[in-house]
Amino acid sequence: MRIAARRAALATAALAGLAFGVAVTLAVTDPRAPNRASGAEQGSGRATSSTVTEPAIEVSQRVPETLLVWTSGGLPPHFAEAVEALDGVAELTMVRGDETGLTESRDAAGGSVDVLDAGWHLPIDTLAVEPATFAPFLTGAAADAVRGLEAGEALLTETSARLRRLGAGATIRLGDAEVVVTGVVDDLSGAAAELVVTEADAGRLGVTTPRYLLVSHGGDREELQRAIAVLLGGTAVRFRSPAETTWLRHGDAVEPPSVMKVAFGEFAIREGAGRDLAVDPAWVDRWIVTEPVPILGPVTCHRKALEPLREAMADLEQASLAHLVRAADFAGCFAPRRIAAGQPVSHHAWGAAVDLNVGGNPRGSFSTQDPRLVETMMRHGFTWGGTWLVPDPAHYEAPVDPR
Repeated sequence: MRIAARRAALATAALAGLAFGVAVTLAVTDPRAPNRASGAEQGSGRATSSTVTEPAIEVSQRVPETLLVWTSGGLPPHFAEAVEALDGVAELTMVRGDETGLTESRDAAGGSVDVLDAGWHLPIDTLAVEPATFAPFLTGAAADAVRGLEAGEALLTETSARLRRLGAGATIRLGDAEVVVTGVVDDLSGAAAELVVTEADAGRLGVTTPRYLLVSHGGDREELQRAIAVLLGGTAVRFRSPAETTWLRHGDAVEPPSVMKVAFGEFAIREGAGRDLAVDPAWVDRWIVTEPVPILGPVTCHRKALEPLREAMADLEQASLAHLVRAADFAGCFAPRRIAAGQPVSHHAWGAAVDLNVGGNPRGSFSTQDPRLVETMMRHGFTWGGTWLVPDPAHYEAPVDPR
């Protein structure tokens, strides 16, 4: 499969880049049919142009000359207009993205599918696009579906349709608003989002953060990237072509929520104080366990995350490298919370991320992690936050099993 092949290619590049201190985008995996029972890159920093060349992989759903442009936390005001005016820019679209809360869904016949108790909702990764400018970046049926999207309507991606058990004609309630599903698009065209709505509905649905640009360009890519970086005045920026990343979306180095749900299960949440959340107790009972792990002691994690963590720590211990992990600086695994107040659900809420050696490795800093520790974690399938646009060198995300 194309996505599976990309995962292997990008993982190899990441290990090679680590040896030379190169920032690379780590792979995400192919979302498949879910087993029914959220992390994004955050922060700020200096502007960088990440242009690691990966083996080209045919992706028929996307325009070949497309360039993804995103900054952590959202794009500045009027940025899209400024980029559109640059030499070499042929077409451009700006995509908004935020988490919405599903409280009810009904199938095309009007039957209830998901109905949440008062105060609870399912977090839904939602993108708002301008159909007329987004559709040219797609081909075939996906382009037609986006082009025909109108106010009050929405598209599901294939993975989201399976998660939701819904198709065309379904109705989804997000807070006090409703949208009607008019179709289903492939995951690549829909940027792995769970729901795609129109820019016209962005305000009423609360999908207001300008997350990324897709730019169709001619001429020299490096020159265009330098010009865009100048417009940002020092804000860190990530550039990607379709050959360099699986998902043309913001935070492309981490698994999107739809992939996390397939791999680790979906849960309903209730808002707590600050960034804290309550997670569906039934999901917690099924998936969250506390077990001993070499070096770290008792660890509370998702069942699927514990074994690779245990194996990685055992390898370090057997290689007489246990000193590379400071148990007192282990910041845990399962922690039901958002990345920050008002931000999406953290991968810690799935119990699918661990923070090691947090002292001396704060978000946005250069890593003080020993490369042997990083290599060991990556060899066991973990992705490392130290390669992110804004580095989080203490952070490791659990491997996703594509099965």
